[in-house]
Amino acid sequence: MARLELIVDVFDQPNQLAAALPALKPNELVEAVLEEFQEIEYLSRDPQYYELQRVSDGSALAADLPLEAQLEKDAHLMLVEKTIAPPSGASAPRDRIYLREQGSGAVYPLQWLPAIIGRRDQKLGQNELVAVDLSAYTTGLRVSRRQVRITYQGDEYKVENLSNNSTTLIRGNNATHLHRGRRHTLLAGDVIRLDRSGLNLRFLLLDARAPETDSVLDDAEEHVAEDSVSPARADAESPEEELAEQAPLKEEAQAEPEAGPEDNIRQ
Repeated sequence: MARLELIVDVFDQPNQLAAALPALKPNELVEAVLEEFQEIEYLSRDPQYYELQRVSDGSALAADLPLEAQLEKDAHLMLVEKTIAPPSGASAPRDRIYLREQGSGAVYPLQWLPAIIGRRDQKLGQNELVAVDLSAYTTGLRVSRRQVRITYQGDEYKVENLSNNSTTLIRGNNATHLHRGRRHTLLAGDVIRLDRSGLNLRFLLLDARAPETDSVLDDAEEHVAEDSVSPARADAESPEEELAEQAPLKEEAQAEPEAGPEDNIRQ
């Protein structure tokens, strides 16, 4: 079957050639692009974060129409992150910031601040602020529902532990335990380790100057008053979390995706 030849700008890799089946929907092409360009550190595998727009006028492709119904040969597209309205009590960050889970390679764009890392639970407060839900991981039940919060204060990103679940901030060769109720400066390249689950989240900040790898972690530590974090602390460990703590840790194998007939992308 004849393919539709396209040009796609994939963030910092513009003018990539794509040969797509004409009957593909835009979301299917997005999935193919994400699989092809996984070497881009801040690119997620989840197509929900992205859309394809025309370079000529910035208009988004209609999600329900096949490519052949809305594009000509050699059409020039760009992959962009969707803009979403922040939930109540949050605002859009000033920078493009992400967390990348080091073991699986999963990337989570942080689309609002404050952003909570944990597990979604409608029974607890601030559920709408959970930006990174880790419940799907093999060790996900070892993550507190409201474990960590990232904020922006005084021209710096901050990270704080909201629970009694052990969390460590790693910067180069240095590591510090995040005590509940204390905010620490968060720099590009820092790793937030959720100790019980074994999950490691690397903080990515685009166009940021890399920090000194051996810089001291505690020099910007800030104590947080009890009242300022209490709404996110309704996080008593549940029975399943206690049982999960006894289970052996194991790595989740990441299967290599098979090449599909729909994508032939790369300059």
